[in-house]
Amino acid sequence: MIQYKNIVVMPLLFCIQNLPTQALAEHFISVGASDSDFLLSSSPNKKGPYNDLMDQIKKKTPFELFYLPPARSAKLLATKRIDCLIPGNINQVEHPEQHVASISFNYARAHVFTNKNSPTIQSLAALDGKTLATRRGYHYGDKSFGTNIKSVKVNTIKQSILMLEKGRIDAFVAYSPDILGALKDFNSISFHYDKNFIIHQQSEQFVCQKTERNKQFIKELNKAITELKSSGELDLILKKADL
Repeated sequence: MIQYKNIVVMPLLFCIQNLPTQALAEHFISVGASDSDFLLSSSPNKKGPYNDLMDQIKKKTPFELFYLPPARSAKLLATKRIDCLIPGNINQVEHPEQHVASISFNYARAHVFTNKNSPTIQSLAALDGKTLATRRGYHYGDKSFGTNIKSVKVNTIKQSILMLEKGRIDAFVAYSPDILGALKDFNSISFHYDKNFIIHQQSEQFVCQKTERNKQFIKELNKAITELKSSGELDLILKKADL
């Protein structure tokens, strides 16, 4: 979903890490957001489609948004330092039975990208013997890339693109719609993918600790998302996030 520009939000992150859990619960619903250049950016000059979506939802049910790397958001959720994370999927958190999730507001699909001079990847078997870059803090369902693949961890899609262009990797995995932001920053795109080969697909949701307060928050979120779907506003927002 997707990344790691923490300078703007470090004071807020410091506050989250040092406040007692009870203090957080008493004051606001805290939502950790994966900072992305395109989808959901902490930069006021780079508002993405999910920024617009959050603005619309907050009009209907208030919450506090904190921009964090995805792995850190997951850790803070697991240790009950924040109430929720976004975008998330309840099947990808530790102990899903201890969490609640909103209805889906979008879908994320993971594809494999290769250099245009190389064939597109159309199966997991085609990755055997290759060096593959994946992103820290991201999950790909129950997919296993096998023992014959050399895995390289990166922090951003841009790192994957640059490594591919320099020949340091053979392929990388990226989720749409996250990758659209990276595409906009490159004048000449030298890679491709098989749109029909999807490594993993999952719903984009708010995922929260299962508390009475958060269960009520999820009900309000579901109502807000349903209203945005019915009015057509959600489709208009997400059109900017199509791959």
